[in-house]
Amino acid sequence: RSTTTRELLLRVIGQLLRHATFLDPSVEELGIFTILLEYLSDPSHVVRRKSMAALGELLFYVATQQTADPEEPDTVESENNSEARL
Repeated sequence: RSTTTRELLLRVIGQLLRHATFLDPSVEELGIFTILLEYLSDPSHVVRRKSMAALGELLFYVATQQTADPEEPDTVESENNSEARL
């Protein structure tokens, strides 16, 4: 692949990760971490920079993801402080 294609691909991945509202945990099976880590050793400094940006977005998303507590029921609190079960 050409450097320009890699740059564009990594830019799109980074933007998608930045604006994602939900990532299915099975996204790990796609090997996205491995791919982004491989591009960190690319000869092009632009590809390395775009890869690091996308990896940062992914890591931020993973770090801020709330984990479900199996002992706590899924509820949503409405404006009048009543709870609705999901």
